[in-house]
Amino acid sequence: MAAPQKTKKPADLSQSILKRFIIPLTTLGIISLLIVTTIFRSKNTPTPNTSSSPTEELESVSNLLDLPHPNLDSRTSIEKAISSRRSYRSFEDKSISLGYLSQLLWSAQGVTTDWGGRTVSSSKSAYPLSLYIISSQINDLDKGLYLYIPGDIQPAHQLSTIYKSDLISLLAETTDQYSIQHAPLVIIVTSSSNKIEAYLEAGQVAQNLFLQSESLGLGMATISSQDSDLLKEALKLPEEETIILFIPVGHPKK
Repeated sequence: MAAPQKTKKPADLSQSILKRFIIPLTTLGIISLLIVTTIFRSKNTPTPNTSSSPTEELESVSNLLDLPHPNLDSRTSIEKAISSRRSYRSFEDKSISLGYLSQLLWSAQGVTTDWGGRTVSSSKSAYPLSLYIISSQINDLDKGLYLYIPGDIQPAHQLSTIYKSDLISLLAETTDQYSIQHAPLVIIVTSSSNKIEAYLEAGQVAQNLFLQSESLGLGMATISSQDSDLLKEALKLPEEETIILFIPVGHPKK
């Protein structure tokens, strides 16, 4: 006669069911927790900016060159500078110091007030002009194209490197002006506006540069009769900029 089977008590039955399902339930809970954590982190992690990598940001910072502080005192009187001012289109084969370049750019667009005023006046303080320079023979500065950064309320007085290149051959191909082809420095005055005020402001820039050049023993000329569109394209200047003046600068042949 077979022995009677023992009937499981309700408590034993609950424990059996619990042991049977505890491992799958624990595993499912861990997986759910990992999924929730991953979703939360993805929502709160900033989306990386693909437009500029950290390397590009470092390059943009290192792209700026501090210029020497401009001298605010000169032995040349304003009357003497006005009296001796001339246009020169032939220059000695001699480089210009970085300090002289700093002085020239400051005289043209440097910040001189605590509210952002510059060395030239500008209608409604718009300051539409930009100064680009072609460096061919500047001490301690590579050959190439640069943009002057005057600053806003706080003076910056820096150069931004557009690109480094010997542009002599390019200038020879795109202009017939001997002074532009052979000057150690060419300043290009451009404007983001075609209004008459911009051209009047460019005239003030040119006059300041003439007087500053005389004070430094340099010579220069203002040239506007050029194919500006051709030169702008060749130099890769911004399309929205209008070239107003080319200003070759150097040690004049007298």
